[in-house]
Amino acid sequence: MSAESAWLRSSVALAMEERIRADRHDVDAWRVLLAEAGSQSPAEFRPVFEAAVTAMPLCAPVWMRWVEAELRACEADQVEAIFELCLLRCPQLPLWQLFLNFVKGVKVVGLDAAAARAQLLPALELLLEAVGADPAAGPLWQVRLARRPTVGARCTGACGHARPARAA
Repeated sequence: MSAESAWLRSSVALAMEERIRADRHDVDAWRVLLAEAGSQSPAEFRPVFEAAVTAMPLCAPVWMRWVEAELRACEADQVEAIFELCLLRCPQLPLWQLFLNFVKGVKVVGLDAAAARAQLLPALELLLEAVGADPAAGPLWQVRLARRPTVGARCTGACGHARPARAA
């Protein structure tokens, strides 16, 4: 957190920075500071979020606030880079749900159904592999099951599933 930036921090943010210098794991101080930082430009908020995830790399809400700040700034490439850094390091369901919403809301917008499915299914599979049998992941498992070919349906192979062998 650099004092040389153009961001004129409020007295509350300055007080939170003091608390963080005293205890870098002060979650409440980080929460207040990140709320103010998130309303700044990317050049101003990125160093603050980088410091926060360095101090608390397993704190999903910090990663989520960073993603949300980048989305507000329309920085989809940065959002992808953040997800690459955090998803496997911090496999918490709310973070994975945010990732899936990003894929659905940003990555597949404007794609035809087959291309959208090709983007969405691997993201969903990765998510479910990471969260496993977490009971809170039940709705995501339902989404995945709804997207698989139905029994007896003729699979064209376009969905990525192997075609059933024909009886001779």
